[in-house]
Amino acid sequence: VLVFIEGKDVKLRSRRGLDLTSSFPKLVAELAQQAVKGMVLDGEIVAFDPNGKASFAALQERAQLKTEREIAAADRTAPVVLYCFDLLHFAGLDVRAASYSDRRRWLAQCLLPTAHVQLVHATEDGEALYKAALASGFEGVIAKRKDGSYEAGRRSGSWLKIKSTQS
Repeated sequence: VLVFIEGKDVKLRSRRGLDLTSSFPKLVAELAQQAVKGMVLDGEIVAFDPNGKASFAALQERAQLKTEREIAAADRTAPVVLYCFDLLHFAGLDVRAASYSDRRRWLAQCLLPTAHVQLVHATEDGEALYKAALASGFEGVIAKRKDGSYEAGRRSGSWLKIKSTQS
């Protein structure tokens, strides 16, 4: 999901351009409290099943809910977390051409983590992270080149999605 924060105005957009803002009011409320009032973030919304495991099916169901009552019930049974992994714009500056390592450092400095908005974990030991991700019920990890720029609208060779063969 792409997150657009301008003042207290927050918009959530899928990679296909769908507006997801109304589907995740808790995320929107927490994002509106960020100290930097001009950011565009790239991240992943993850829904969790009642056992605390990441569930793509639960996320798909959450995105279809329309009423406040349905969404409030889903917040109890299938809570969501936004894992932020990239910073695209900051205080009016387009930083997509900067290296991922710089964008990641800036993101870590400006994102205020909350219960439902988190900075995604990054490590130099990708193999250990992959094993930990699978043990935690995630489908895999994303590997990004530290020197890679952000390429809007496409999956570039600067990052790889490494999934479990059993997913």
